[in-house]
Amino acid sequence: MRLIDACELWNSARLKVAGRGSDKRDVDDLTKEFLAESQEGLERMERCLTELERHPGDCELVSEVFRSVHTIKGATGFLGFERLERLAHAGEGLLGAVRDGKVAANSAVIGGLLRLMDGLRLVLGLIEQTGAEVMRSSDDDSELIGCLTDLKAGGGRLAAVERGSGRGA
Repeated sequence: MRLIDACELWNSARLKVAGRGSDKRDVDDLTKEFLAESQEGLERMERCLTELERHPGDCELVSEVFRSVHTIKGATGFLGFERLERLAHAGEGLLGAVRDGKVAANSAVIGGLLRLMDGLRLVLGLIEQTGAEVMRSSDDDSELIGCLTDLKAGGGRLAAVERGSGRGA
């Protein structure tokens, strides 16, 4: 099922909820499809980021990563996954700046995007396990969002990227 089909399924489920009470199976099916497509997008993102490390000027790789994050962000709004939406929005902003040539795809930026990918995977995993974006006491997205925002502005909180995920940039 593609995202367009998922949107139609979601609209159908919303109409059922409004008209006859909840049809939880339709919503669950939509969430399952969203999770599967999001994981596929993150796998693409990881492959592209690995290539981008070797070819930092490759615009098509940047566009592919942007599309993956944009697709996740687009679906989160109607599914109500606000935490995931905030993370994807911050990543999309940075990727837009890279795509537009305002920020270079340097090691700090790629490190930040790898950390974003890990954060998105974490939240998707929580949704898959619990059906919600539960915030555990150890979860704090503000540092990652701040890092991505700073990188978009041309800053380089490289130390925060390295410290936050254990990934070298």
